[in-house]
Amino acid sequence: MFASSGTIVPARVAKAFVLLLLASSAVMVIRTELLLKSKPSHRESTYRSLESLSFKTKPFVAIVSCIKSKSDRVRHRPGEILKERFLPSIRRTISVEELSQYRVEVILGYDEDDDYWQQHSNQDAVVANDNQIQQPIPVSFISLPKDDSRPNRIPFNELCKVAYDSGAKYLVRINDDTHFVTPGWLTLAIQTLQSFSPPNIGVVGPTCKGDASGEREILTHDMTYLPFHLSIFDTYYPQVFDNYYVDDWISRVYGANRTKRLQDWEVVHDVEAYGTRYRPTFSQNQYLDEEVDAGKKRVEDFVNQKQGKR
Repeated sequence: MFASSGTIVPARVAKAFVLLLLASSAVMVIRTELLLKSKPSHRESTYRSLESLSFKTKPFVAIVSCIKSKSDRVRHRPGEILKERFLPSIRRTISVEELSQYRVEVILGYDEDDDYWQQHSNQDAVVANDNQIQQPIPVSFISLPKDDSRPNRIPFNELCKVAYDSGAKYLVRINDDTHFVTPGWLTLAIQTLQSFSPPNIGVVGPTCKGDASGEREILTHDMTYLPFHLSIFDTYYPQVFDNYYVDDWISRVYGANRTKRLQDWEVVHDVEAYGTRYRPTFSQNQYLDEEVDAGKKRVEDFVNQKQGKR
């Protein structure tokens, strides 16, 4: 359930088809395939609106994660962690009051050649018990075109573009091997973003246990006000990065005064949960400083524009 306008939104390079809709009064699941029409670096998504009018008055918070079934582990069941840890932790830590104030949805994106996640039965199994929940958080599964020339590239940008095209105001980018711990994180994160001057220009993220983010002083999960972020940068992360350095980039590009790691928003990143699925492209470190410097200039220009300066 991810849309904002009630119309088909035109796109230059991709076309989305809603393949199957399972609906009840409690839960709605949507599966979408993005069909590549031109070069991978110019992919965009379209979608058909399935949004009820009641959602239009609530700010849309999209929690997005790229999922991948393939791993170096022999005994590997990718749906279990989503069903038993990832999704339940979101439901536990977002209150009924917050759901009355915000439209919250989870959007999961997988590579188009992922045979496991292409199976509708595997998607259904993840949300099998949602119709028993009084206020479930909708979950969407999105098939994303893959660039075969970059096998270790995680399609964050394509997935975040889907969220943007769906009308998302706030975007939470999290890993599928992570679970939320502290209630109230959503309100805290939004209030922190709104406290920046001008409001909503910056990035926040959780305090993360289980990875090296504390030692490296970076955000391995992040949240932004999506319309501003994409107005500044065009894509959520620089296209030059496959995976590893997106965290370093977003932790630096807004500067210290617009980057906050929140002590009262805690997550656990279980880096051993799935084994190795993407191999870091360490050679792309050579682009990091240049991308950060260029991004900081864009942030400065955008802030000046909002403040009426030239």
